Amino acid sequence: MPLLCHAGMGMVRALQILSSLRLAGSVHHLAELDLALCRPLLHLSAEVPLHLACQQAFLRADTGQAIQTQQWPALMIIYGVGFVAVYTIFLLLYAHAYRKRDELELNEVEVSKTKEAILAFLLLLGIGFTLILIAALGGKQYVNWSGWIYLSIIPMDFINGYVTKKRRKALQTKLVTRGEAETNKISS
Repeated sequence: MPLLCHAGMGMVRALQILSSLRLAGSVHHLAELDLALCRPLLHLSAEVPLHLACQQAFLRADTGQAIQTQQWPALMIIYGVGFVAVYTIFLLLYAHAYRKRDELELNEVEVSKTKEAILAFLLLLGIGFTLILIAALGGKQYVNWSGWIYLSIIPMDFINGYVTKKRRKALQTKLVTRGEAETNKISS
């Protein structure tokens, strides 16, 4: 019982869910999966009257900080790795489209937009890698900088948009002089 009273809210919620599954009779499906977390919780849920334990845990829940200071660097590294992974996938998709531009029959405007997207994703990856490095090397002393690094996405995106807008206008001028403005409309 003391274990449940000091448990975090996530653990209490997991126990509530498992208790409801046990009552519904579908807990055997979870046990068959042989998940590392399910087996101990299933044994615990069979031994403890969960509804009373969970109510007491909610009433005595500590409203203090859920994440300890020493855990922030690891959290930022995990978040940074996820951030980098997502934007790496987008970068690879656009790079693949750029490599296949002849097969896809991309016009100049589409090639330009593809290059702009690749540049934007490279800049975002730079921010993600910077965050990971600061969190890994700086530890809890410099982890506060991670929020400011992510906030730098806003001015970086603004500057990148300004530069690419100028390039787009130059391309539009070039196409107008060649008489191709009607076939290659550019959204400014």
